[in-house]
Amino acid sequence: MPPKAPEGKRSILIVPSVASNKGSATAPLPLEGGEETEIAATVSMPEDTGWGWLVVACAFVSIGILDGIAFTFGAMISDITQDMKSSESPIALVNSVAVGIYLMCGPVVSAFINRFGFRACCMTGSVISSVSLFISYFAPNYGTLLLFYGICAGFGYSLINMACGLVVGFHFERLRALALAIAASGSPVGVMSMFPLNSYLVNLGGWRPTTLLHAGMVGIIFFLGMSFRPLLTLTVTLTTDDEPTRTTAYLPSLANIGTQQKSKVDATQMAPSKAEKMFNAVSNTNFPTAASVVSAGQAAGAAAPAQVGTSTQGVSKLTISANQPQGGLSRRQIKQVQSIASRTNQQDSKQVIEVAVSEAAPPKKRSFWERLCPWQAHVPESRPMYRDDAFYDGDVKRLPEYQKSMVDPSGETKTGLEYQLAVSRAAAAADLQDRRGVLTTAARRVLATMLDPLLLKRTSFQLQCASGFLTYLGFLVPYVFIQERNKSAGISSSHCAVFELRVYALW
Repeated sequence: MPPKAPEGKRSILIVPSVASNKGSATAPLPLEGGEETEIAATVSMPEDTGWGWLVVACAFVSIGILDGIAFTFGAMISDITQDMKSSESPIALVNSVAVGIYLMCGPVVSAFINRFGFRACCMTGSVISSVSLFISYFAPNYGTLLLFYGICAGFGYSLINMACGLVVGFHFERLRALALAIAASGSPVGVMSMFPLNSYLVNLGGWRPTTLLHAGMVGIIFFLGMSFRPLLTLTVTLTTDDEPTRTTAYLPSLANIGTQQKSKVDATQMAPSKAEKMFNAVSNTNFPTAASVVSAGQAAGAAAPAQVGTSTQGVSKLTISANQPQGGLSRRQIKQVQSIASRTNQQDSKQVIEVAVSEAAPPKKRSFWERLCPWQAHVPESRPMYRDDAFYDGDVKRLPEYQKSMVDPSGETKTGLEYQLAVSRAAAAADLQDRRGVLTTAARRVLATMLDPLLLKRTSFQLQCASGFLTYLGFLVPYVFIQERNKSAGISSSHCAVFELRVYALW
C-alpha cells in the first residue's frame, strides 16, 4: 500500500531498489496528485581559506560604494531640483524608486543567482548601474532621469547587493557570522564617506559631474566581482554492486495542473500551490534535504538483494563527484575532497561503505576575453539558493541542523559535509540537465518558493514586513532631507556633514 501522506504539503521520500530492480512489485504506488521524480544530492563546500577573506574585502568595498551612492542622494537633491526646474518631491521620488527596486527585487535576483552564480550577477549589476548612471549624466528631462537613475540603476543595485551580501556566507562555516558582519559594515562606512564627498563635489561642479564619478565608482565593482569565483560543488551518490541507487521523491504533479478538479483537495492529495502553478516549478520546501537522500540511499543499499550465486549483500559505495566549470580541480580543491573522503571513511569504518572521488576532466583552454571577464565560469550543478541557511547571517553553531551533524563520539572526524547535506535541498535530475535559457528550473523553483502568496497569511511574515517598513521609513528618509533641513534650521553647510554623520551613528 502507498505510504501515508504527511500533514500539509510535503514530499515523501522513497528509495526504490537499485537500477537492476526498478519496477519491482515492492515499489510503492504513486500518491494521488503527486508524481515520482528522480532527485540528487548536491552541496557547495565552503573554503574557509585566505581566498574567502579576499571575497569579504571585495564585498565590503562593493557594498560601501553601492550604499554610499544610493543613500546619500540628499546631497544632490537641491542642485537637481534647480537644474530640472522642479520641486523636491518628484526629484526625491527618483532615488526612492531606485532604493525601492534595490530592495524589492530580491526574489528575482535570487533566482538569477541560482541560475548564473554570484559572479555573473555582480558583474552584470555593475555594468547595468554604471551605464545607467552614465546616461543620467546627460538626462535632459525628469522622465529620462527617473528611467535610468531610478529604475535601471535600481535593478543593477539589487544585483550587486544580493550577490555581495550572500556570497560571503558560502565561503565560511565556523567564521560565517564574523565574515558577514565585516562585509555588511561596508554600508555605514560608505555612507559616512560619501556624504561629505558628495557635498563637496556638488558645490564644486554640480550633480552631473558627481553622478559621472558615481558611474565610475560602480564600474569598479565589475572587477571586484571577479573574485567571486565558483565554490567547490559536490554531487553525492550511492551505488550498490556497481549500480547507482535511484533515489526518488513524490512531488506535486505539475503536468496535471489543467486536469485537476476545482473541488477542495483531499488531505491525501499533493496539489501544487498557486505560485507553483504560476512558475511551473515545485517549491523548494517540498524537496527533502540532501542528507535524507544520502541516508535513505544507504538504507536501500544495505537492504539490496545479493547477486545470483553470491552469499553476501551488495556493497554500498558513497561517491563524491567534484564539479567545476572548467572541468578540472586545483590542487587545493583536490586536497579538500581527498580530506573529506578519507575522514568520511574513518568515520564510517564500521559500516559497509566506501568513499570514492570521481576523476575530473582536464581543464579547458580559455580565450583572453574569457579569462578577463569570466561571466561563464559557473558550475551548472551549483544551486546555492536551495540551501535553507542561504539568508542566515548568525552563528551556524546555534542551528539545530549543525548541532545534530556534530553529535558523534569521534567529533574530530567530522568533515563539514554533514552540515552541508543537512541544510541543502535535493535537486531534481531534470533540473540539473536544464541549462538553456534564463528562466530554467533553477530560477523558477526559487521564484515559486519566495513568491508564494501563502507567506502573506503567516503572522510572523506580516510582523516582519511591518517591522521592515517602519525601520526603513525612519532609516532612509533622513538621508534625503536632513541636509536641507539643517540649512533651513540655520546650520552652516560646513557643519551639515558632521551632523549627518552623528545622526547615522545614532542609528
